[in-house]
Amino acid sequence: MPGLSFMLSEDHKWVTISFPTEPPIHLQIDAEEVVMMIERLGYFRAQMPDGRPSEWPNTTLRGAGVDPRWATGRDTVGGDTVLQLCDARFGWLAYLLPPKEAKALGEALVANGGQAEPNDGPPRPN
Repeated sequence: MPGLSFMLSEDHKWVTISFPTEPPIHLQIDAEEVVMMIERLGYFRAQMPDGRPSEWPNTTLRGAGVDPRWATGRDTVGGDTVLQLCDARFGWLAYLLPPKEAKALGEALVANGGQAEPNDGPPRPN
């Protein structure tokens, strides 16, 4: 929607969403409502035709978080690896990785991170 705007209050407690209608509509929401809106919009976005590239464009790190908290585990139903990442914008995001993809991701992280450290137990959250 052209003209849709967002503004964070000076005390950082509210977001005002302004709709370019006649008369204008202003919606003021707190952090909990922002989370709810992001979750619901994300659910709807996942069902929409995909306009995103299927491969990472590898051109920019726009909005990249630095050193996010993370955790791993095992899905008790399917046996897949659970990878959880804490994004400052979206909270905790969880992904199920089949064994082959979990192994590939682990190898890629080690290859990109330099020397592997000795394995002294199960994966731990950072």
